[in-house]
Amino acid sequence: TGVFTLKDLIVEADQYMYQAKSIGRNRVVSASVFDDVVNKNSDLPEVIDFENRMKVVTQRLVKYLSIRYRNSVKQIQIERDVDGLTGVFVRRYFNDRFRREVEKAKKQNKALSLLFIDLDHFGQVNKKYGFTNGDRVLKACAGIFKKYIRLVDWIGRYGGEEFCVVLPDTCLADAINVADRILSELRSTCVKDDKQRKIVVTASIGVGEFSVDETEIEFINRVSDYTLTAKKKDRN
Repeated sequence: TGVFTLKDLIVEADQYMYQAKSIGRNRVVSASVFDDVVNKNSDLPEVIDFENRMKVVTQRLVKYLSIRYRNSVKQIQIERDVDGLTGVFVRRYFNDRFRREVEKAKKQNKALSLLFIDLDHFGQVNKKYGFTNGDRVLKACAGIFKKYIRLVDWIGRYGGEEFCVVLPDTCLADAINVADRILSELRSTCVKDDKQRKIVVTASIGVGEFSVDETEIEFINRVSDYTLTAKKKDRN
């Protein structure tokens, strides 16, 4: 009935593609299928095509907004659970997750070890070099802790200069090895302040393996007592 150009063919194929997307994707829509939809709805092809396009656009928009919302929630959760300075978990998150770690170790009858790390004389670092440089020390030390743990291990900032390294499925001997490696690197590390002065950092570390007859609080207190013992023995 007239000249049928490539442009016309593309326009029609585009209509059929949006019809396929509109009814669920992952299918083939030909001219006959599209015509059946038009006839069934007793509407103009242009109207059906417009509705199909609006439906697809709406689906894409909903998906986009959903992804943005999900990412925003995740970011809020990260900001809530992770210490912005050191990149380790905050105390509130540590308390909740550590309780679950203890319950899991009991249920599965697996080992669970804990390193309680307290940076030595950190108050003097803040006093001598300033709080900004104290923050540099905290960040550098947290980076060292992270180097010596596995993907299943995790770290919480328990207090100002106190950190807890949680080692699931790890016996006491292996946990002591991790502590020794951390302490060895700390001893050889100097953090430079904003005036390029060297800040020497050491730590006292308590190490313990969970016992089924104690609560998570008792476990933490026991290991922190080991840290105090290390401090009383000249630290480092």
